[in-house]
Amino acid sequence: MFAQPTHYLLIADSLFQSGKYNDCLTACDEQLKTHFEQSKTHILKARAYAELKQYIMAIDELDVCIRRDRKNAAAYALRAYCHFMNKDYKPARLDLIEACYLDTSNALYNYNLGNIEQHMKKYGEACKSYSLAIKCKPEHAEAYSNRGFIYLEQNEFSLALLDLDSALKYNRSGSNHHLLLYRGMALTSLKRNKEALDMFNKCIALKPTDAAAYYNRGRVYYQLKNYKIATANFDTAITLKPTFELAYLNRALSKIEQDIGNKKTACDDLGKAIEFGLLDALPYLKKYCE
Repeated sequence: MFAQPTHYLLIADSLFQSGKYNDCLTACDEQLKTHFEQSKTHILKARAYAELKQYIMAIDELDVCIRRDRKNAAAYALRAYCHFMNKDYKPARLDLIEACYLDTSNALYNYNLGNIEQHMKKYGEACKSYSLAIKCKPEHAEAYSNRGFIYLEQNEFSLALLDLDSALKYNRSGSNHHLLLYRGMALTSLKRNKEALDMFNKCIALKPTDAAAYYNRGRVYYQLKNYKIATANFDTAITLKPTFELAYLNRALSKIEQDIGNKKTACDDLGKAIEFGLLDALPYLKKYCE
């Protein structure tokens, strides 16, 4: 089926590129019969196993590779990916730390390390990793975006805005919807309401079914004390996402502010918010409905 053993690695690589992962594994095994210490072959086998979602098998191959070559950054990075896919986040993080140490100029390794740290809720470490990714690749839109989202979650709104602006500047994917949404949220918190409305209007134009955009536009109108339009936006958010607990809470507060016989439906909304897990609505329920 295959050519001479010295050619098996080239054939295996071609099979991998063609998506024939099982055949690739067979070719790699033939190669290892005569070139059993070849790291490239073990890595290629690991990549094939990873594509087949056989992550434990991939890790076994990478263990062999790393035992023979402890300075192989690519092997550590690929093993980190396999650990991550198995939801073993701690060893995944340790492997990527090693990969970054071995290849200090690799933006992708630092970015992926940041993603794992963000997943582990190690937000300070994640920001440092994203910063290193940006240092290696100043136009790294995804690193700016993810760091900006962490800043947004930590109420560092001015820093979030700077990062989101950079992400928009360098984004090449053609899809800016989530960046506009996050930017609008940062602007809302900074009380830059007109700019925030512009962001959410653009979000809705790009994706008319986005409940979060309507909800956040409602929040801006609430800040502007235009409670009627705020309520209408929360209505749409709930129509699009019937379990949207924050929308129920904010719609209730908008109804209470209007004070035109909306107490019963406002209380119903507070009950819904609590039903869907938002215990922050409980004090309002006690204050307005008991």
